[in-house]
Amino acid sequence: MALTVAQKIALFEILETSYAGYVDVPVDIYHLTAMRYVPANTEQKVQQKILERLALLSSEEEAVLTTYIEQWQDIRTCTTSIQGDVGGTTGVAFDPFTQMKRIQSLVKILVPVAQYYSEFTVDGVRGGFSQVFGGR
Repeated sequence: MALTVAQKIALFEILETSYAGYVDVPVDIYHLTAMRYVPANTEQKVQQKILERLALLSSEEEAVLTTYIEQWQDIRTCTTSIQGDVGGTTGVAFDPFTQMKRIQSLVKILVPVAQYYSEFTVDGVRGGFSQVFGGR
């Protein structure tokens, strides 16, 4: 059971990284022509690493990830924060932003995107250093 395209897009949204390989930005008043921007090499490598990680998920891991993505999709457009009391119970609060941050932290356990960025950034710096000084 693979993730649907909508679920993959939501996953990239959760991970705060680009889903598409490029972005077209309209440049004329009628939006008939556009300038194409291609993400940096690091961004492309991270995208590939995320997709590779998705391919390696076990069925149990994918089920957990799908649950988190569905929860995210249910609340991502909600901007209303509710506080107050219900019946005799006070201190009841609903804050979608707190829930989204919690979902994001749980997803980043399954798909460690920060580690991927770190790997490629360090490799890039190391590669640049060795090229200048003749190492590696």
